[in-house]
Amino acid sequence: MNFLAHLFVSHFNDDWMMGNMIADFIKKKEETDFSEGIQQGIKVHRMIDAFTDSHAVIRSGSHRIMPHFHKYSPVIVDIYYDYLLTKHWREVANETLPDFTKRVYALFEARMDEFPARLKKSLPNMIEHDWLSNYGTKPGLEFTFQKFEKRLSFDMPLDSAPEVLLENIDAFNADFKVFFPELMGFVRNIKL
Repeated sequence: MNFLAHLFVSHFNDDWMMGNMIADFIKKKEETDFSEGIQQGIKVHRMIDAFTDSHAVIRSGSHRIMPHFHKYSPVIVDIYYDYLLTKHWREVANETLPDFTKRVYALFEARMDEFPARLKKSLPNMIEHDWLSNYGTKPGLEFTFQKFEKRLSFDMPLDSAPEVLLENIDAFNADFKVFFPELMGFVRNIKL
C-alpha cells in the first residue's frame, strides 16, 4: 500500500497515522527516536506491508503486470491501490476524501516537528499539491510514477503504468473489493 491506503486504514489513531507516514523514511535503528505511539504506528505500517505482500490477491495483481514492470510490479500495485481507494472511497469511508485529506494535512502541519528531516522537507509540497487526493487522477498517477522512476537504480520506464492499470481496471477493481475489506479488518484487530 502507498501513502493514502496506509493513512486510511490507521485513521482512527493519530500516532499510527504519523508512524505509517514516517516508516518508509527511516531505518529500523531510528525507530526509537520517536514517541511510543509513533513507534506503534511504524510497527503497524510494517505489519500492513507484510499482510499485503503475502496476500494472494496482491500477488495475483503483481503477476498480472509482471511482463511490464518485472520486479517493481509489487510497488506498482501498491500505487494502483491508492488510485483504487479513491475510486471506491464511498464504499469504505465514513467521511469524504476531501474531509479526510484536510484532517490528515492538519495533523501533519500540527506535528511537523515530529517528522524526520527528509520527510519534513517534502511534506509541505505534498500538502500544497494535495498528493493524497491526486492519486485518483491520471495526472496524479503520472506524477507519482515519475517521482518513483527517478528513485530507481536502473532504467525502468514507468510512463505506461497508468495505462496498464486502466487496461486491467476490471480485474484490479475485483481484487480491491476482495482485499481491502480484509486489510481494514486486519488493522482493526491489531493489538500492540
